[in-house]
Amino acid sequence: MRRHIPAVIAAAGAAALLTVAVPTSAHAATGTFTYTHAYTKLPVTLNNPADASCIQTTANGPTTNNTSSNVTL
Repeated sequence: MRRHIPAVIAAAGAAALLTVAVPTSAHAATGTFTYTHAYTKLPVTLNNPADASCIQTTANGPTTNNTSSNVTL
């Protein structure tokens, strides 16, 4: 059992290093984006959507961009 102690310490150190080195949050637009669903005709609101992401949806009607980023439809 004593032979495994250095490996356990090394693994714990690597895990701690990865915890500090990896970013903890993704970039997201701040605010809300609202669109009208094509079938239900109800508004759908996305809160703080991720930047540079593509969201596939069925929309038909008014949209409102109240985020800190530009939106391309």
